[in-house]
Amino acid sequence: MTSLLPKLLKIILVPFCFLLFCSTSFAQDLLQKSISIHVVNMPLHDVLAKMEQEGKFYFSYNSDIINGSQKVTIDKQQQSIENILNELLGDQYKYQVMDNHIIIKTAISQGIIVTGRLVEAESGLPIEFASIYEKSVLSGTMSDANGNFKLHIRQPLANYELVISKLSYEDTVLKVTKSFNGKAPITLKKTFYTLDSVDVVGIQNHWLASRLLSTKTKVNSVNLNSFFGKQPFQFSVLPGISSKSRLNSQIVNKFSFNLLGGYSAGVDGFEFGTVFNIVQKDMRYVQLSGLFNIVGRDMEGVQIAGVYNYVKREVKGVQVSGVFNAAHAAVTGVQASGFANWNEGDIRGIQFTGVLNKSNRVKGIQASGFANWNKKDMNGVQFAGVLNKNEQISGTQFAGFANYTSGNTEGAQIAGAVNYTRNKMQGSQIASLFNYARVIAGTQIGVVNIADSSEGLSIGFINIILKGKHSFNINTNEWQSLSASYKSGSDRLYNIFQIGGTLRANHKLLSIGYGFGNESRIGKKSALLNELIIHTVYAGNWNDQNILTRYQLMYQYKLRPKFKLYAGPAFSLLVFENKNTYSGFGRIQETNYPSFNLGNRVNCWLGWTVGVSIF
Repeated sequence: MTSLLPKLLKIILVPFCFLLFCSTSFAQDLLQKSISIHVVNMPLHDVLAKMEQEGKFYFSYNSDIINGSQKVTIDKQQQSIENILNELLGDQYKYQVMDNHIIIKTAISQGIIVTGRLVEAESGLPIEFASIYEKSVLSGTMSDANGNFKLHIRQPLANYELVISKLSYEDTVLKVTKSFNGKAPITLKKTFYTLDSVDVVGIQNHWLASRLLSTKTKVNSVNLNSFFGKQPFQFSVLPGISSKSRLNSQIVNKFSFNLLGGYSAGVDGFEFGTVFNIVQKDMRYVQLSGLFNIVGRDMEGVQIAGVYNYVKREVKGVQVSGVFNAAHAAVTGVQASGFANWNEGDIRGIQFTGVLNKSNRVKGIQASGFANWNKKDMNGVQFAGVLNKNEQISGTQFAGFANYTSGNTEGAQIAGAVNYTRNKMQGSQIASLFNYARVIAGTQIGVVNIADSSEGLSIGFINIILKGKHSFNINTNEWQSLSASYKSGSDRLYNIFQIGGTLRANHKLLSIGYGFGNESRIGKKSALLNELIIHTVYAGNWNDQNILTRYQLMYQYKLRPKFKLYAGPAFSLLVFENKNTYSGFGRIQETNYPSFNLGNRVNCWLGWTVGVSIF
């Protein structure tokens, strides 16, 4: 067994050492490879690209450490790549070969720790809560109550440029090298100007975000309100504890992962937070959180939260939350929540919620388990379990209980109980109980229909047109001596409520009737009346059913504006239970007018009606 070990090691180590030697030799060979280059006043990144083409290899480098736009002139014939790079870049860089790539790195082996003290130029007093950052590597810190600060920049650079910002002070730029000692105080000059409160406060004024952001984070955002950077990635535990440290509120990230919650200037890709996400400005594409998302400006894409989504301005895309969505400007797309959607702007798309949708105006669909409420117009379709409320509507409203429009309605209102339009209704109102419109220019169908004036049709048990037809009528006919009726509605269709009877000895009869009528004008003072009335007749015993259906066609003549006479033929159909006669009462089925029977309990005859209409 022991004799096999040296052999195995020899078998493994010899090929490994050979490969290592080949790799090292290839690396050295690539840097020592000879090429020719001749350029005049060409940007550095174009020169490097030309060297790649000439030598058939590739460069890899961070654009932050090389000024690619710098113009250079060089003329080298059959020189090594390493010599040419030293000529172009100087001695501040080192090179590493990996496969067919030359990686350019800075020769500085470590970063820098910058310390200092900030004071007012005028008074010499310390300046607290000032923001200090190196903008090329996005490292930052803040001064303490005594004006002291300590900034550790881990990235090695040849030179560092610190920017110091503080509200009400002029921005100060400080060139720093490794020889900087920070013993002399750094002075800042005061300045006075008016700030837009929205730019300064931003999302930090939101009731929930303000409780989650520290004072230093808020002040830092105010100090740096005009500075924003971009980074591909951010990792956060909480706001202020992140890979971007003090500058997280000023960074727009392509990808952001927040272990509990995070705060950034913006997202231009994907953001996930197990608890919450707070974005100071715009959010684009996808934002997911376990509890809530808060965005200070626009949201474009998809926003999903377990409880709450808030966007200060416009939403273009999809908002989904378990409880509540809010947007202060327009929503173009879809909002879906378990409890409520609340918008100060317009909706162009679809709103779904379990309880309440509230918007400025809607062009699309609103669906709610309880209510939809729009301050202005609704163009589309509304579904609500209880209530729809709008200023104007052009479309269709469906509600389990009521639809309310404070202005005009063009379309349809369909409700389980009540439809109410304060101005003009052009379309259809359908409710099981009550419809109201100031002007009806369509159709009302319900138990009770009321309108101030009518250009359409009201169909219901009670139709009242306040500026329409109202008349009290007294008439007589072949089967009862006297009856009185009230007619209400419009000339197109009116209701008739009638009571009458016969009081002659041994021929008494009492009746209650309800019906519909139509008045068609045939002259300046003349009209034809078509009326259908159903009577319940009492002939001595309420247990005996006597139902009389009567159609009458009458000619009406107006003697005075409030006084009219009418008369005409009538056809009656009586359904009776038996032919019993009770003391003092007559039998309605007996008549001297032309009649015929339809079985044993149906009698039909021709008759007449004469009456007068008052007011």
